[in-house]
Amino acid sequence: MGTPRIHTMIKFSYTNEGVMVLEWKLMKNKNLALLVIGQFVSHFGSGMQSFALSLYILHLTGSGTMFASVLAIGMVPRLIAGPICGVFADWFDRKKIIIYLDLLSAVIIGGLYVLSRITELSIFHIYLTVISMSLISALFSPAIGTAIPSVVKKEELVGANALNRLALTLCYMLYPVVAGLIFGLYGISVLLLINAVSFVLSAISEMFIELESPNKKKTKLSYKDFTRDFSEGIKVVQRHKLIRNIMGLALAANALISPAISVGLIYVANQLLEVTDWQLGILQTALVSGSLVGSLFTGVLSKRYPLEKLLAYAVMAIGALIVVIAFIASDFYIQQFAFNTVPFITMVAVAIMITSIAIVTNIGVSSLMQREVPLEMLGRVSSLKETLSMAAVPMGQLFFGMVFDYTLASIPFILSGTMTLLIGFLFFKSISDFQVNEISTMSK
Repeated sequence: MGTPRIHTMIKFSYTNEGVMVLEWKLMKNKNLALLVIGQFVSHFGSGMQSFALSLYILHLTGSGTMFASVLAIGMVPRLIAGPICGVFADWFDRKKIIIYLDLLSAVIIGGLYVLSRITELSIFHIYLTVISMSLISALFSPAIGTAIPSVVKKEELVGANALNRLALTLCYMLYPVVAGLIFGLYGISVLLLINAVSFVLSAISEMFIELESPNKKKTKLSYKDFTRDFSEGIKVVQRHKLIRNIMGLALAANALISPAISVGLIYVANQLLEVTDWQLGILQTALVSGSLVGSLFTGVLSKRYPLEKLLAYAVMAIGALIVVIAFIASDFYIQQFAFNTVPFITMVAVAIMITSIAIVTNIGVSSLMQREVPLEMLGRVSSLKETLSMAAVPMGQLFFGMVFDYTLASIPFILSGTMTLLIGFLFFKSISDFQVNEISTMSK
């Protein structure tokens, strides 16, 4: 099987149509609606379970190290199995994959629920569950990631991804509140039962999705076929400049932007501004609210600007805003005020802008990958991107933590912001050169 032809022509389209109009039109697509609803239900249940397990481990052991080890164990299987599972997602019927894996997840979590009713859950039980669910997620993610481009047209990708992101953001806003309430009233068992049921409901909704697999079904599996198809996925990235640059951009964003938000903002709020727990909760809520705003406006922005340029603009804007955070974190700015109120409000406002624009980059990267990569190879290419991006986050967090320990708080933000600005500019230049080369090729 040769490497499929890659579509490299950049298409520009402009419209003044509003994002909400576009998204609700897409909800008339039965397949997309079922997909989004199923994702919302399963993510809501999983989110509540993860939240409750975190509280359960802390209550059981009182150890932050044990809590962190559970998070780390959950990441390792996905990092190892992710690229491998991407090939399987391209080999087999993707609809069956996502349905069977949701049902398998329901069985695993249901089993943990039964166990929790019989005896007290141990750390071993939780480790085993987290590892199992992580392996399932490694195959589920590339399979479900190819579903949206399978059920909508290319020109609808941004709107569909924005709609999906909007639903997930609402999920992330709601589940901590609901999980905390249920855990406090009824304990971990009820939350496990709810999550098991959510997986069953998700699987049922997915049964009604009309999702065709673009590849021929594999009747015989061999190591030779696997290595060939795996290498083809890597060759797609190597040969396609735009895909290669998108993956590089995603890798850099996860290494530079994500730690600036998850580590940097919390450090400044806690250590420099010395905010209360209530104020810290406001900051966390603001970050999620920013994601919601970004989901709402990505569609309309993508209709006014070419998606490639919008992505470059967004990354450069985030870089500039991170530099603004560096100024807010400086002693010069903080000492201008007798209380931390103004610096805190300023930081929250900038944080909302950063997360709003970060969602634009997230949706832009997903949409461009789905548009440019042939559907029959999207599983392995997207899983490769996801694995590299996931590995970049702890590296960036480690970098931020080390720099915070040895320098002024502004320094890591200055480094992250300027590097993000540079990467955004280089991406902008690369797509401009790419467009010029395309036009030159067509004129010959």
